[in-house]
Amino acid sequence: MEFEETITKILGDHTEEQGRVASLVLSYVAENPDWRVKEHILYKDKVLRAMDTAITKTFGNPLEHYLCRCRKRELVEVRYMVFLLFREETSASYTEIGDIFKMNHSTVVFGVKTAKDLIQLSRPFREDYTTLKNCYLSVL
Repeated sequence: MEFEETITKILGDHTEEQGRVASLVLSYVAENPDWRVKEHILYKDKVLRAMDTAITKTFGNPLEHYLCRCRKRELVEVRYMVFLLFREETSASYTEIGDIFKMNHSTVVFGVKTAKDLIQLSRPFREDYTTLKNCYLSVL
């Protein structure tokens, strides 16, 4: 078995069953070196679909509508809610969120901070955000 040394390093002395499981895992990883990337893409796709559904249900337009470079307050506020929700509900960094939405990470940082401030200061914003978050969580 070509993975015997690696299995022994990982498990130390192991039972035959542990060796079989470790061997299967290591074989899969060896055959699919980009397995993490594929899983990450599938996860992002699932999160984005849930986000799109929640935004459409909550605000009446798909996510794409709010990701334009337009500075209308209604669009910007929803965009900031999306940034905050994505930051809170995933392990994505500001840079990764920016990459997903084709925006600079500093825009995402500003949006998250502004959304947090608006939650504290604006009751309508807080209610919209709560509705969006609940809808997103129910869809996911």
